[in-house]
Amino acid sequence: MPDAIAYKLLIVEDDAATRTLLEYNLSGAGFTVFMAENGHHALEVLAEDSIDLIVSDIMMPGMDGYMFREQVILDPGTRSIPFVFLTAKAQGEDQIKGLRSGVDDYITKPFEPLVMIARVQAVLERRRVHDEMTRHDGLTGLLNRVTFEREVTRELKRVVRYDTLGSFVFMDLDNFKQINDTYGLAAGDLLLSNVAQLMIWESRAVDLLGRYGGEEFVVYFPETNADQAASTMLRILKKLQSRGLGREKFQASFSAGVAEAPRHGRDLSVLCAEADKAMYEAKRQGKARVVLCSSDDNEGPAQDTVD
Repeated sequence: MPDAIAYKLLIVEDDAATRTLLEYNLSGAGFTVFMAENGHHALEVLAEDSIDLIVSDIMMPGMDGYMFREQVILDPGTRSIPFVFLTAKAQGEDQIKGLRSGVDDYITKPFEPLVMIARVQAVLERRRVHDEMTRHDGLTGLLNRVTFEREVTRELKRVVRYDTLGSFVFMDLDNFKQINDTYGLAAGDLLLSNVAQLMIWESRAVDLLGRYGGEEFVVYFPETNADQAASTMLRILKKLQSRGLGREKFQASFSAGVAEAPRHGRDLSVLCAEADKAMYEAKRQGKARVVLCSSDDNEGPAQDTVD
């Protein structure tokens, strides 16, 4: 298991003495610990920081643990965070209710610190293994759609909170069905793999790269304006066009649309729709190009083309 220091834990507990005990033991085990006195405070922490696991009491004033759990699940950016109830509600029916809410573990008070730490570590290890198996697309190695959407949702929260920006790209391979029909499905898979490889080579470690489905790819560039994102995508396009793929040395291209956050949208659905429209404009103009959405605040369909 990776060092515990890599993990950020959010402890939600209204009792000050218990908070102190948890912080002391979990920090001593190497975790980075964030503390919240109630569910409302915890939601504020989740809006600001990327958390790896939540440990929450159930009996809290204002918003109890069950209500807090519901709020975490409703948010696409937090619903996949591992969640543990740590509570004095030790009756069998209480534990069943807690586990049925979809939490990863249910620990009762009073607790043995070393056992509690071991159970937290076990939850994190199970989730790590699960994520490694499920977060990537099997063919390309890029993020799958669910993982990509979750990560971009988190990034967009930072855009709004810290008054920064980012760019979203929607791209679609040109004539993909024709390539499959002419050269076979293996050629299509080869093309998908080559596009993914170029995307990885030409991007930064902080960029989010995903396969959205079929021949569609998506990219999110943090701290990057639309012109910079388009320049990167154009570079990838030129390199793809210069390649001869497979034994037939067939050539390929893609069309892409770029939308900038928050100028063209502040949430994923809006940005994706704007970039998708720009991508279809690229197709309409003849394919093999990158089109920038330039409709500020989504008020119009104007685009700029990058050839």
